[in-house]
Amino acid sequence: MGQKIYFNFVNVRKYLRENKETGKRAVVSVTNRNALSVERHMELLNLNDEKHIYLACVEDNLL
Repeated sequence: MGQKIYFNFVNVRKYLRENKETGKRAVVSVTNRNALSVERHMELLNLNDEKHIYLACVEDNLL
């Protein structure tokens, strides 16, 4: 009664990434707190991760 309930929805995507040294590929979960487009999100991931290359978004719970 008189209480407000707020929900914070956080988008989680799964990306295929490859280790630059070993070539090993893995699917990893990454949160998208700023509601970025897949293209922009991948661009930032690739800029900030020196060990991996993000190749593709394989799952997006907003689709």
